[in-house]
Amino acid sequence: MHIIKKTLENGVRIVCAPMEGNPTATYMVMVRAGAFNEQAETSGISHFLEHMSFKGTNKRPLQKDMALFLDSIGASYNAWTGKECTAYFAKAHVRHFDAIADVISDIYLNPILPDAEIEKERGVILGEIDMYDDEPQEKVWDALIRLMYGDDQPAGWETLGTKENVRRFGREDFLKYRASHYKAENTIVVIAGGMGVDSAMKTTESLFSKIPSGITPPRLPVKEEGVGGRVVIVDRDTEQAHIAIGFRAFNKFDNDRYALSVMRTVLSGGMSSRLWQSLREERGSGYYLGANYALHDVHGRFNIFTGTECARVSEILGVILGEVRKLKEEKVSDSELKKVKDFIAGKRAMSLETSDDVAEFIGDQEIEYGTIQTLDEIMARIMAITADDIQRVAQRVFVDGGAYVSIVGKGIDEKAVHVTLGA
Repeated sequence: MHIIKKTLENGVRIVCAPMEGNPTATYMVMVRAGAFNEQAETSGISHFLEHMSFKGTNKRPLQKDMALFLDSIGASYNAWTGKECTAYFAKAHVRHFDAIADVISDIYLNPILPDAEIEKERGVILGEIDMYDDEPQEKVWDALIRLMYGDDQPAGWETLGTKENVRRFGREDFLKYRASHYKAENTIVVIAGGMGVDSAMKTTESLFSKIPSGITPPRLPVKEEGVGGRVVIVDRDTEQAHIAIGFRAFNKFDNDRYALSVMRTVLSGGMSSRLWQSLREERGSGYYLGANYALHDVHGRFNIFTGTECARVSEILGVILGEVRKLKEEKVSDSELKKVKDFIAGKRAMSLETSDDVAEFIGDQEIEYGTIQTLDEIMARIMAITADDIQRVAQRVFVDGGAYVSIVGKGIDEKAVHVTLGA
Protein backbone atom coordinates (compact mmCIF):
# COMPACT_ATOMS: atom_id res chain seq x y z
CA MET A 1 0.00 0.00 0.00
CA HIS A 2 1.45 3.30 -1.15
CA ILE A 3 0.43 6.29 0.99
CA ILE A 4 0.98 9.94 0.12
CA LYS A 5 0.60 12.51 2.87
CA LYS A 6 0.74 16.28 2.74
CA THR A 7 0.16 18.90 5.43
CA LEU A 8 -1.08 22.27 4.21
CA GLU A 9 0.23 25.52 5.65
CA ASN A 10 -2.88 25.92 7.79
CA GLY A 11 -2.49 22.42 9.29
CA VAL A 12 -5.02 20.43 7.24
CA ARG A 13 -3.66 16.96 6.48
CA ILE A 14 -4.33 15.22 3.17
CA VAL A 15 -3.75 11.47 3.00
CA CYS A 16 -4.03 9.61 -0.29
CA ALA A 17 -3.88 5.88 -1.03
CA PRO A 18 -3.92 5.21 -4.79
CA MET A 19 -5.35 1.83 -5.79
CA GLU A 20 -4.33 1.21 -9.37
CA GLY A 21 -7.12 -0.28 -11.45
CA ASN A 22 -9.80 0.18 -8.79
CA PRO A 23 -12.97 1.49 -10.46
CA THR A 24 -14.10 3.53 -7.46
CA ALA A 25 -12.86 6.45 -5.42
CA THR A 26 -13.70 7.45 -1.87
CA TYR A 27 -13.50 10.99 -0.53
CA MET A 28 -13.64 11.29 3.24
CA VAL A 29 -13.24 14.25 5.58
CA MET A 30 -12.58 13.50 9.24
CA VAL A 31 -12.51 15.96 12.11
CA ARG A 32 -11.08 15.23 15.53
CA ALA A 33 -14.27 16.24 17.29
CA GLY A 34 -16.69 13.77 18.80
CA ALA A 35 -18.55 12.88 21.95
CA PHE A 36 -15.41 13.16 24.10
CA ASN A 37 -15.11 16.84 23.14
CA GLU A 38 -18.44 17.72 24.73
CA GLN A 39 -19.50 19.17 28.07
CA ALA A 40 -22.65 18.23 29.95
CA GLU A 41 -24.57 21.09 28.32
CA THR A 42 -23.33 20.14 24.83
CA SER A 43 -23.60 16.34 25.05
CA GLY A 44 -24.97 15.16 21.70
CA ILE A 45 -24.04 18.25 19.70
CA SER A 46 -21.34 16.49 17.63
CA HIS A 47 -23.90 14.00 16.37
CA PHE A 48 -26.64 16.59 15.81
CA LEU A 49 -24.19 18.76 13.83
CA GLU A 50 -23.24 15.79 11.68
CA HIS A 51 -26.92 15.43 10.74
CA MET A 52 -27.30 19.13 10.09
CA SER A 53 -24.29 19.33 7.78
CA PHE A 54 -26.33 17.50 5.14
CA LYS A 55 -29.23 19.96 5.35
CA GLY A 56 -27.94 22.45 2.83
CA THR A 57 -25.05 24.72 1.88
CA ASN A 58 -24.83 28.07 0.14
CA LYS A 59 -24.09 26.24 -3.11
CA ARG A 60 -26.73 23.57 -2.54
CA PRO A 61 -29.42 25.09 -0.29
CA LEU A 62 -31.74 22.08 -0.28
CA GLN A 63 -30.92 18.69 1.17
CA LYS A 64 -33.06 17.05 -1.49
CA ASP A 65 -31.03 18.54 -4.33
CA MET A 66 -27.80 17.32 -2.75
CA ALA A 67 -29.20 13.82 -2.27
CA LEU A 68 -30.65 13.71 -5.80
CA PHE A 69 -27.30 14.66 -7.29
CA LEU A 70 -25.35 12.03 -5.35
CA ASP A 71 -27.99 9.40 -6.10
CA SER A 72 -27.89 10.30 -9.80
CA ILE A 73 -24.22 9.31 -10.03
CA GLY A 74 -24.73 6.12 -8.02
CA ALA A 75 -22.71 7.33 -5.06
CA SER A 76 -22.67 5.80 -1.61
CA TYR A 77 -22.51 8.54 1.01
CA ASN A 78 -22.96 8.91 4.72
CA ALA A 79 -21.41 10.22 7.92
CA TRP A 80 -20.81 9.00 11.44
CA THR A 81 -20.03 10.42 14.84
CA GLY A 82 -17.77 8.57 17.24
CA LYS A 83 -16.23 9.23 20.61
CA GLU A 84 -13.16 11.01 19.24
CA CYS A 85 -14.00 12.03 15.67
CA THR A 86 -16.72 12.70 13.10
CA ALA A 87 -16.44 11.68 9.45
CA TYR A 88 -18.22 12.55 6.20
CA PHE A 89 -17.68 10.55 3.03
CA ALA A 90 -18.84 9.62 -0.46
CA LYS A 91 -17.79 6.80 -2.77
CA ALA A 92 -18.44 6.65 -6.50
CA HIS A 93 -16.97 5.62 -9.82
CA VAL A 94 -13.61 7.27 -10.40
CA ARG A 95 -15.04 9.38 -13.22
CA HIS A 96 -17.15 11.14 -10.57
CA PHE A 97 -14.23 11.91 -8.25
CA ASP A 98 -14.39 15.69 -8.74
CA ALA A 99 -18.12 15.62 -8.05
CA ILE A 100 -17.91 13.76 -4.75
CA ALA A 101 -14.93 15.86 -3.66
CA ASP A 102 -16.94 19.02 -4.34
CA VAL A 103 -20.03 17.80 -2.47
CA ILE A 104 -18.30 16.36 0.61
CA SER A 105 -16.03 19.37 1.00
CA ASP A 106 -19.07 21.64 0.64
CA ILE A 107 -20.95 19.70 3.34
CA TYR A 108 -17.97 19.97 5.67
CA LEU A 109 -16.98 23.56 4.98
CA ASN A 110 -20.21 25.40 4.23
CA PRO A 111 -23.30 24.09 6.05
CA ILE A 112 -25.94 26.80 6.40
CA LEU A 113 -27.74 25.14 9.33
CA PRO A 114 -31.21 26.55 8.60
CA ASP A 115 -33.48 26.98 11.61
CA ALA A 116 -36.39 25.18 9.93
CA GLU A 117 -34.22 22.12 9.29
CA ILE A 118 -32.93 22.14 12.86
CA GLU A 119 -36.50 21.95 14.11
CA LYS A 120 -37.29 19.03 11.81
CA GLU A 121 -34.10 17.16 12.62
CA ARG A 122 -34.83 17.32 16.34
CA GLY A 123 -37.65 14.87 15.76
CA VAL A 124 -35.38 12.58 13.77
CA ILE A 125 -32.74 12.44 16.49
CA LEU A 126 -35.27 12.09 19.29
CA GLY A 127 -36.64 9.15 17.34
CA GLU A 128 -33.11 7.75 17.01
CA ILE A 129 -32.64 7.99 20.79
CA ASP A 130 -35.95 6.19 21.33
CA MET A 131 -35.04 3.53 18.77
CA TYR A 132 -31.80 2.63 20.54
CA ASP A 133 -33.46 2.82 23.95
CA ASP A 134 -36.07 0.32 22.74
CA GLU A 135 -33.37 -2.05 21.42
CA PRO A 136 -32.05 -4.24 24.25
CA GLN A 137 -28.83 -5.11 22.38
CA GLU A 138 -28.04 -1.38 22.33
CA LYS A 139 -29.38 -0.60 25.80
CA VAL A 140 -27.02 -3.10 27.40
CA TRP A 141 -24.01 -1.11 26.11
CA ASP A 142 -25.34 2.22 27.33
CA ALA A 143 -25.85 0.65 30.75
CA LEU A 144 -22.33 -0.83 30.79
CA ILE A 145 -20.60 2.43 29.86
CA ARG A 146 -22.52 4.35 32.49
CA LEU A 147 -21.73 1.67 35.06
CA MET A 148 -18.01 1.89 34.35
CA TYR A 149 -17.63 5.66 34.00
CA GLY A 150 -20.63 7.26 35.67
CA ASP A 151 -22.85 10.04 34.36
CA ASP A 152 -20.63 13.04 35.13
CA GLN A 153 -18.10 12.73 32.28
CA PRO A 154 -18.15 12.14 28.51
CA ALA A 155 -16.75 8.61 28.86
CA GLY A 156 -20.07 7.61 30.44
CA TRP A 157 -22.39 9.52 28.11
CA GLU A 158 -24.18 8.34 25.01
CA THR A 159 -23.02 9.78 21.68
CA LEU A 160 -26.59 10.77 20.83
CA GLY A 161 -26.75 13.00 23.91
CA THR A 162 -29.76 13.65 26.08
CA LYS A 163 -33.26 14.47 24.95
CA GLU A 164 -33.11 17.68 26.95
CA ASN A 165 -30.06 18.85 25.02
CA VAL A 166 -31.46 17.81 21.66
CA ARG A 167 -34.63 19.79 22.34
CA ARG A 168 -32.58 22.84 23.34
CA PHE A 169 -29.82 23.13 20.71
CA GLY A 170 -30.14 26.09 18.37
CA ARG A 171 -28.24 27.44 15.38
CA GLU A 172 -25.89 29.53 17.52
CA ASP A 173 -24.88 26.43 19.48
CA PHE A 174 -23.86 24.67 16.27
CA LEU A 175 -21.97 27.70 14.96
CA LYS A 176 -20.07 28.05 18.23
CA TYR A 177 -19.17 24.36 18.33
CA ARG A 178 -18.02 24.36 14.70
CA ALA A 179 -15.89 27.44 15.26
CA SER A 180 -14.23 25.80 18.29
CA HIS A 181 -13.58 22.35 16.85
CA TYR A 182 -13.75 22.29 13.05
CA LYS A 183 -10.23 23.74 12.82
CA ALA A 184 -7.58 23.13 10.19
CA GLU A 185 -5.36 21.21 12.62
CA ASN A 186 -8.26 18.89 13.44
CA THR A 187 -9.16 18.22 9.81
CA ILE A 188 -7.97 15.26 7.74
CA VAL A 189 -8.97 14.63 4.13
CA VAL A 190 -8.65 11.00 3.06
CA ILE A 191 -8.65 9.92 -0.57
CA ALA A 192 -8.50 6.32 -1.77
CA GLY A 193 -9.17 4.50 -5.02
CA GLY A 194 -8.34 4.58 -8.69
CA MET A 195 -8.43 8.36 -9.19
CA GLY A 196 -5.49 10.37 -10.49
CA VAL A 197 -3.32 11.26 -7.52
CA ASP A 198 -1.87 14.58 -8.67
CA SER A 199 -5.22 16.07 -9.67
CA ALA A 200 -6.92 14.71 -6.52
CA MET A 201 -4.31 16.29 -4.26
CA LYS A 202 -4.41 19.58 -6.16
CA THR A 203 -8.21 19.72 -6.00
CA THR A 204 -8.21 19.02 -2.27
CA GLU A 205 -5.53 21.58 -1.53
CA SER A 206 -7.55 24.29 -3.26
CA LEU A 207 -10.70 23.31 -1.35
CA PHE A 208 -9.19 23.17 2.15
CA SER A 209 -6.41 25.73 2.15
CA LYS A 210 -8.54 28.45 3.76
CA ILE A 211 -9.87 26.65 6.87
CA PRO A 212 -8.93 28.76 9.90
CA SER A 213 -6.39 27.45 12.37
CA GLY A 214 -6.61 27.77 16.13
CA ILE A 215 -6.53 26.11 19.51
CA THR A 216 -9.25 23.59 20.29
CA PRO A 217 -10.71 23.54 23.83
CA PRO A 218 -9.25 20.67 25.91
CA ARG A 219 -11.27 17.56 26.58
CA LEU A 220 -12.53 16.82 30.06
CA PRO A 221 -10.27 14.39 31.93
CA VAL A 222 -11.38 10.78 32.29
CA LYS A 223 -11.95 9.52 35.81
CA GLU A 224 -11.66 5.78 36.33
CA GLU A 225 -12.90 4.85 39.77
CA GLY A 226 -13.33 1.32 41.07
CA VAL A 227 -11.85 -1.95 39.88
CA GLY A 228 -14.97 -3.92 38.99
CA GLY A 229 -17.39 -6.23 40.72
CA ARG A 230 -20.38 -4.03 39.88
CA VAL A 231 -23.63 -5.11 38.21
CA VAL A 232 -26.53 -3.21 36.66
CA ILE A 233 -29.72 -4.95 35.57
CA VAL A 234 -32.24 -3.23 33.30
CA ASP A 235 -35.58 -4.97 33.69
CA ARG A 236 -37.19 -5.36 30.26
CA ASP A 237 -39.83 -7.77 29.03
CA THR A 238 -37.52 -9.52 26.54
CA GLU A 239 -37.46 -13.07 25.23
CA GLN A 240 -33.77 -13.37 26.07
CA ALA A 241 -31.29 -11.64 28.32
CA HIS A 242 -28.49 -9.53 26.83
CA ILE A 243 -25.19 -9.52 28.71
CA ALA A 244 -22.22 -7.15 28.33
CA ILE A 245 -19.11 -7.55 30.45
CA GLY A 246 -16.48 -4.83 30.59
CA PHE A 247 -12.93 -4.82 31.95
CA ARG A 248 -10.71 -1.77 32.25
CA ALA A 249 -7.88 -1.93 29.74
CA PHE A 250 -5.37 0.72 28.61
CA ASN A 251 -5.09 3.57 26.12
CA LYS A 252 -4.69 3.19 22.37
CA PHE A 253 -0.99 4.10 22.39
CA ASP A 254 -0.03 1.13 24.57
CA ASN A 255 2.11 -1.44 22.73
CA ASP A 256 0.03 -4.20 24.30
CA ARG A 257 -2.77 -3.31 21.86
CA TYR A 258 -1.39 -5.87 19.40
CA ALA A 259 -1.50 -8.67 21.95
CA LEU A 260 -4.98 -7.49 22.94
CA SER A 261 -6.09 -7.95 19.32
CA VAL A 262 -4.76 -11.50 19.27
CA MET A 263 -6.35 -12.28 22.64
CA ARG A 264 -9.70 -11.01 21.41
CA THR A 265 -9.46 -13.33 18.41
CA VAL A 266 -8.64 -16.30 20.64
CA LEU A 267 -11.92 -15.64 22.43
CA SER A 268 -14.22 -14.81 19.53
CA GLY A 269 -12.50 -15.03 16.15
CA GLY A 270 -14.66 -17.36 14.07
CA MET A 271 -16.63 -20.52 14.78
CA SER A 272 -13.60 -22.34 16.19
CA SER A 273 -12.96 -19.66 18.82
CA ARG A 274 -13.20 -20.43 22.51
CA LEU A 275 -16.38 -18.51 23.27
CA TRP A 276 -18.15 -19.89 20.21
CA GLN A 277 -17.29 -23.45 21.16
CA SER A 278 -18.08 -23.01 24.86
CA LEU A 279 -21.31 -21.09 24.51
CA ARG A 280 -22.89 -22.13 21.21
CA GLU A 281 -21.54 -25.55 20.36
CA GLU A 282 -21.25 -27.08 23.84
CA ARG A 283 -24.17 -25.36 25.59
CA GLY A 284 -26.46 -24.01 22.87
CA SER A 285 -26.83 -20.94 25.02
CA GLY A 286 -27.90 -18.39 22.44
CA TYR A 287 -27.44 -16.99 18.95
CA TYR A 288 -24.91 -14.19 19.23
CA LEU A 289 -21.69 -13.67 21.14
CA GLY A 290 -18.40 -11.86 20.78
CA ALA A 291 -15.53 -9.92 22.27
CA ASN A 292 -14.21 -6.50 21.29
CA TYR A 293 -12.30 -3.59 22.72
CA ALA A 294 -12.41 0.20 22.65
CA LEU A 295 -9.12 2.01 23.21
CA HIS A 296 -9.08 5.80 23.43
CA ASP A 297 -6.58 8.58 24.12
CA VAL A 298 -6.30 8.04 27.86
CA HIS A 299 -8.40 4.98 28.70
CA GLY A 300 -9.78 1.77 27.28
CA ARG A 301 -11.94 -1.26 27.96
CA PHE A 302 -12.27 -4.87 26.84
CA ASN A 303 -15.78 -6.26 26.34
CA ILE A 304 -17.42 -9.66 26.10
CA PHE A 305 -21.09 -9.94 25.13
CA THR A 306 -23.80 -12.48 24.40
CA GLY A 307 -27.50 -13.22 24.56
CA THR A 308 -29.08 -16.15 26.38
CA GLU A 309 -32.24 -17.27 28.18
CA CYS A 310 -33.05 -15.09 31.16
CA ALA A 311 -32.93 -18.11 33.48
CA ARG A 312 -29.38 -19.00 32.32
CA VAL A 313 -27.66 -15.67 32.91
CA SER A 314 -25.59 -16.65 35.93
CA GLU A 315 -24.64 -19.99 34.32
CA ILE A 316 -23.44 -18.36 31.11
CA LEU A 317 -21.70 -15.58 33.00
CA GLY A 318 -19.80 -18.26 34.90
CA VAL A 319 -18.74 -19.96 31.65
CA ILE A 320 -17.43 -16.68 30.24
CA LEU A 321 -15.48 -15.90 33.40
CA GLY A 322 -14.07 -19.42 33.25
CA GLU A 323 -12.71 -18.76 29.75
CA VAL A 324 -11.20 -15.51 30.99
CA ARG A 325 -9.58 -17.29 33.91
CA LYS A 326 -8.17 -19.94 31.58
CA LEU A 327 -6.40 -17.28 29.51
CA LYS A 328 -4.75 -15.97 32.67
CA GLU A 329 -3.68 -19.37 33.96
CA GLU A 330 -2.77 -21.34 30.83
CA LYS A 331 -0.72 -20.36 27.80
CA VAL A 332 -2.30 -20.59 24.36
CA SER A 333 -0.90 -23.57 22.44
CA ASP A 334 1.35 -23.09 19.43
CA SER A 335 -1.24 -24.59 17.08
CA GLU A 336 -4.04 -22.34 18.36
CA LEU A 337 -1.84 -19.27 18.19
CA LYS A 338 -0.92 -20.03 14.57
CA LYS A 339 -4.58 -20.53 13.68
CA VAL A 340 -5.54 -17.23 15.28
CA LYS A 341 -2.78 -15.28 13.53
CA ASP A 342 -3.74 -16.78 10.17
CA PHE A 343 -7.36 -15.85 10.86
CA ILE A 344 -6.39 -12.24 11.57
CA ALA A 345 -4.22 -12.06 8.44
CA GLY A 346 -7.03 -13.33 6.23
CA LYS A 347 -9.66 -11.04 7.72
CA ARG A 348 -7.43 -7.98 7.54
CA ALA A 349 -6.56 -8.62 3.90
CA MET A 350 -10.25 -8.94 2.98
CA SER A 351 -11.07 -5.78 4.92
CA LEU A 352 -9.04 -3.65 2.48
CA GLU A 353 -10.57 -4.73 -0.81
CA THR A 354 -12.57 -1.56 -1.49
CA SER A 355 -11.71 2.13 -1.62
CA ASP A 356 -13.93 3.05 1.32
CA ASP A 357 -12.33 0.28 3.42
CA VAL A 358 -8.87 1.65 2.63
CA ALA A 359 -9.95 5.24 3.31
CA GLU A 360 -11.28 4.31 6.72
CA PHE A 361 -8.18 2.21 7.47
CA ILE A 362 -5.71 5.02 6.82
CA GLY A 363 -7.99 7.79 8.09
CA ASP A 364 -8.55 6.13 11.44
CA GLN A 365 -4.81 5.74 11.97
CA GLU A 366 -4.00 9.30 10.93
CA ILE A 367 -6.64 10.87 13.15
CA GLU A 368 -5.89 8.61 16.12
CA TYR A 369 -2.10 8.35 15.97
CA GLY A 370 -0.86 10.95 13.51
CA THR A 371 1.04 8.19 11.70
CA ILE A 372 -0.02 5.39 9.37
CA GLN A 373 1.17 1.80 9.39
CA THR A 374 0.68 -0.38 6.34
CA LEU A 375 -1.09 -3.71 6.66
CA ASP A 376 2.27 -5.48 6.36
CA GLU A 377 3.69 -3.45 9.23
CA ILE A 378 0.68 -4.16 11.44
CA MET A 379 0.77 -7.86 10.61
CA ALA A 380 4.47 -8.00 11.46
CA ARG A 381 3.56 -6.78 14.96
CA ILE A 382 0.73 -9.32 15.18
CA MET A 383 2.93 -12.20 14.02
CA ALA A 384 5.49 -11.33 16.70
CA ILE A 385 2.99 -11.86 19.53
CA THR A 386 3.78 -14.86 21.71
CA ALA A 387 1.75 -17.03 24.05
CA ASP A 388 3.57 -15.30 26.91
CA ASP A 389 2.36 -11.92 25.60
CA ILE A 390 -1.25 -13.10 25.55
CA GLN A 391 -1.08 -14.50 29.06
CA ARG A 392 0.57 -11.34 30.36
CA VAL A 393 -2.08 -9.09 28.79
CA ALA A 394 -4.86 -11.36 30.05
CA GLN A 395 -3.47 -11.01 33.57
CA ARG A 396 -3.20 -7.26 33.08
CA VAL A 397 -6.79 -6.80 31.86
CA PHE A 398 -8.75 -9.58 33.57
CA VAL A 399 -7.87 -8.68 37.15
CA ASP A 400 -9.65 -10.62 39.87
CA GLY A 401 -13.00 -9.01 40.60
CA GLY A 402 -12.48 -6.61 37.70
CA ALA A 403 -15.61 -7.38 35.71
CA TYR A 404 -18.40 -4.82 35.24
CA VAL A 405 -21.62 -6.49 34.10
CA SER A 406 -24.73 -5.03 32.53
CA ILE A 407 -27.78 -7.18 31.79
CA VAL A 408 -31.03 -6.37 30.03
CA GLY A 409 -33.82 -8.91 30.53
CA LYS A 410 -36.83 -10.03 32.51
CA GLY A 411 -36.69 -11.46 36.02
CA ILE A 412 -32.91 -11.73 36.25
CA ASP A 413 -31.70 -13.32 39.49
CA GLU A 414 -29.43 -10.52 40.71
CA LYS A 415 -28.26 -12.44 43.76
CA ALA A 416 -27.10 -15.36 41.62
CA VAL A 417 -25.23 -12.98 39.33
CA HIS A 418 -23.36 -11.46 42.28
CA VAL A 419 -22.52 -14.92 43.58
CA THR A 420 -21.09 -15.88 40.18
CA LEU A 421 -19.00 -12.72 40.14
CA GLY A 422 -17.85 -13.36 43.69
CA ALA A 423 -19.05 -9.89 44.61
